[in-house]
Amino acid sequence: MIYRAYDHGFHPDPAVCLWIAVVGKRWIVFKEMQWTRTIVSDIAKDILEASKDMRVITTYADPTIGIQSGADINTIKDRLEACGIPIELSVNNREQFANAIHEALGTEIEPGVPRIQFLKSGCPKLIKYLPLMTYQQNAPSKLADHKHDHLPVALAYFLMSHIPTSSPKATSTVPWYWRAGYKPQETGRKVLGSGNVRQK
Repeated sequence: MIYRAYDHGFHPDPAVCLWIAVVGKRWIVFKEMQWTRTIVSDIAKDILEASKDMRVITTYADPTIGIQSGADINTIKDRLEACGIPIELSVNNREQFANAIHEALGTEIEPGVPRIQFLKSGCPKLIKYLPLMTYQQNAPSKLADHKHDHLPVALAYFLMSHIPTSSPKATSTVPWYWRAGYKPQETGRKVLGSGNVRQK
């Protein structure tokens, strides 16, 4: 089964789409696309062409594309669906983004087999940008804003539909997943998934 995840950027931010294969308990992110200064119908055409012969279940996206803006009668969601791309609106919550990405990067389905994998030739930008994602300094449970966070955020839209995203009750400002031995203050960097990412 194939899922897509879409984040619609407004200039100068890019619009991005990811393709994720679900194979049993494994998630394989195998394709990415990115657009700037491109109208919705052309983006939809590119997505459909790139998805040819795939069994795509749905496309997860930012809920703001379902909100009417200005005098437009049709939302971005409406326009994508009119072009043949079914959309399931996700949740726009930076704390849940951080939790979902960190959980996925640190989970194995069996010893030595990571739950999520990335095809290097298919999603080079996502692989490059994920290590740049950090936590907000004043809100360490949230994903910080970054100029390249669109692909990681799109990934989070998919992940939030496939893993629990409720945050455990915190007793301090340190995120729950740092309390079991990982000490980011020693490195000075608060990078998502640090110490849990397996590279091959």
